[in-house]
Amino acid sequence: MLEVTRREAAAEERLRGAVAREAELDGTERRLEAQWEQHRRWQEEEAMSLASSASAISTAGEEAAKALAARDAELADLKERLASRQAQISAQGESLNAMRELEVQLWGQAQSIAQYQQREAEVTAREAAVA
Repeated sequence: MLEVTRREAAAEERLRGAVAREAELDGTERRLEAQWEQHRRWQEEEAMSLASSASAISTAGEEAAKALAARDAELADLKERLASRQAQISAQGESLNAMRELEVQLWGQAQSIAQYQQREAEVTAREAAVA
């Protein structure tokens, strides 16, 4: 019974750890989305700046194209990292579900053990009363 309680405590600790990791990943996801939005706004501002300066369009256009390519590469990297984080969150969710199922199984086993021990005690008491 004590071992079952220890297992339950360990399962709860793993569950808390998974929930904490999931919260951390959620925070990372929000930061990545904010960076993505910031990048998108930067692209819009850059485009408006280029349009307002007709005399510098050719020179600024080449520089902006390089900057946009670098930002697009950064954005692609951010999207890839976001997808990876989402996959991790999904995997942790599946792990959480598995831990919950294990917890239910352990609870059922603990109940069965308790019932068996009670029956055994009753039989022992009856045998002692007969003897």
